[in-house]
Amino acid sequence: MPRTLHSMAQEALDVQSACNLSGVIAAFARIVADMRGPLGMDTPTCNTHPICRLFAEQIAHLTCHGHIDSAESYAKAFDECTRLAAMDRAVRPKPNTWMLDPEPDVNRIDRILEDRAAGAEDR
Repeated sequence: MPRTLHSMAQEALDVQSACNLSGVIAAFARIVADMRGPLGMDTPTCNTHPICRLFAEQIAHLTCHGHIDSAESYAKAFDECTRLAAMDRAVRPKPNTWMLDPEPDVNRIDRILEDRAAGAEDR
């Protein structure tokens, strides 16, 4: 049975705390294959989907490249994945997730991204 977009969105949210680069890349490859195959997304739609944005962001973080784009675009992708994941009754956002507010707290996201960048500089 193919995975749903909802479960893929939840996986994108879950991977935001991952520390194993090879695991993130393997999961990302499976996600893209499912989006392109069973879901039938075209390349531009898949490349710009919020799920892919979150995976790419975590890969950038783990490879010490900080963040890819603005905190606002990250917040929008995070919010969309949270919304998609919540649509599936079997997959719910984790409690105490820092971005469950309906309005993105860009300042809070900026602080998180700055903390990530500071941690990368220490490596």
